[in-house]
Amino acid sequence: MYKTFYLLVLMALTAMVAGCGAGDQSAPVKPNVVVSIKPLALMAQDLAGEDFTVHTLGSGSSDPHAQAMTITDRAVLARADLVVWLGPNFERFLAKSMSSAKQAQLQLGLEAGMQWPGDAGADLHLWLNPNNIAVAYRALAQQLVLIKPAAADVIAARLTAQLAATAQAQAHIELQLAPFKQEPFAVSHDGFGHFVQAFGLNQRAAATRLPEEQLSVRRMAELNHMLKNAKCLLVEPHDHHGHKLANSISLPEVTVDVLGRDESIHSLPLLLQSVAASLVECFTAPSVVNHAVDHHDHD
Repeated sequence: MYKTFYLLVLMALTAMVAGCGAGDQSAPVKPNVVVSIKPLALMAQDLAGEDFTVHTLGSGSSDPHAQAMTITDRAVLARADLVVWLGPNFERFLAKSMSSAKQAQLQLGLEAGMQWPGDAGADLHLWLNPNNIAVAYRALAQQLVLIKPAAADVIAARLTAQLAATAQAQAHIELQLAPFKQEPFAVSHDGFGHFVQAFGLNQRAAATRLPEEQLSVRRMAELNHMLKNAKCLLVEPHDHHGHKLANSISLPEVTVDVLGRDESIHSLPLLLQSVAASLVECFTAPSVVNHAVDHHDHD
């Protein structure tokens, strides 16, 4: 009796396992799109929808200039059907892996049609210019269709919607910043050029090329002279060098989240609008910003 019971249980379990296996085989497998930073994840998610799985390397909020590849990152890359990144001058941690990668990759810094605030490829904060966002969306849509041709129509529809949303955000920001075109300001490192070019703003100086660079005494003297009438210094979150610089040259400090680290930023148009809002803060409320700087000093 017991043997019969155990045999029936074993047969039932075997059938369940077989059924699960069959279900797994029939379930559609979503292609994996791996991106390097959150702005590219926002773009990928906008076009991928439920047809692809989008993975962001690292924490998504770490500094891509200082990031290092982890074991988890390597495993994610190995499963990628497409890797989307900007280029070795930005995501240095990815350069070696992508130079020998077998997966399809979209290096946005090489796309034709990009607008550059200086030498091509020198500043890869491409997502801060609406024109470049449009170029990137189109390039990514082409790659997604190559991976999943059956989704071509829905990807095309999503592309049209995102291009319209980007153009709408651009028009709104143009109106928002129009009164401040001539107002001078400075940035702690050279990462805002695409936004400055796109909206015709008056950036007087970038203190350093990269966030981790130290300022010489001579450079500090130059900045003090150049920025006497500047409205503020733009710094990114956790930019300790930028905070010290703002105090040293007696400029109000305004934080700008160009990577969209805040959870409330869930689209590229929102990211652009967040940057614009920080600039409006710089131009219109310096006394409030000064008070915030004083508070940090007392900490």
